[in-house]
Amino acid sequence: MTFSNPGPSADLEAPFDQGYGTAESWAERRLVDLRDAVREEPIKTTLIAMAAGALLGRIFLR
Repeated sequence: MTFSNPGPSADLEAPFDQGYGTAESWAERRLVDLRDAVREEPIKTTLIAMAAGALLGRIFLR
């Protein structure tokens, strides 16, 4: 994002971009870990997802 007249918001862009990059790399690492876990134990992962869905369904359909 480029402004012809940078004001105080220009000082806020650098920390925002740095924080965004950090959060993005953290999420990417967690996604890789999740994929590995699903590949190693697909039945366990499926059962956990089904149980969570049943629990949420029970709560929302009250």
